Amino acid sequence: MRSTQWLSSQRLVVTRLLLLPLVAAAMTAACGDTAQVICPEGFGPTIVVEVWDARAGTPAARETRGAAWSGAAVDSLMPAPGVSGDTVLLLLNNRPGIYDVEIQKVGFNAWDTSGVEVQSTGGQCATVITEQIVARLDSL
Repeated sequence: MRSTQWLSSQRLVVTRLLLLPLVAAAMTAACGDTAQVICPEGFGPTIVVEVWDARAGTPAARETRGAAWSGAAVDSLMPAPGVSGDTVLLLLNNRPGIYDVEIQKVGFNAWDTSGVEVQSTGGQCATVITEQIVARLDSL
């Protein structure tokens, strides 16, 4: 009786060992050739704009409006969270491209620039390489 149980348990072990490569092959086929890549959530800013009063040399981003265009897409610039709202505006769309940027503030001439090139990191978890620019606003 003991030998029968032992033989039975050995057959079960051998059967499982023989099935292991088949299961692994089936899983590989289901997943494709590459391992699953888990990309981090979130991304950094696309464009960071430092806004300064050209005459006074002081930060001027507070109460400033801004926009960035790339082709037909237009996005608003917003104050940087956790950073002084007096200095920095951000574009947070995670899209590479060539942008035109415009800044407007009451009491100042509008400021704009074009040809701000934002590139992609490439790869399976592609994001943008942040482009930094400085806007010096001239008062009216």
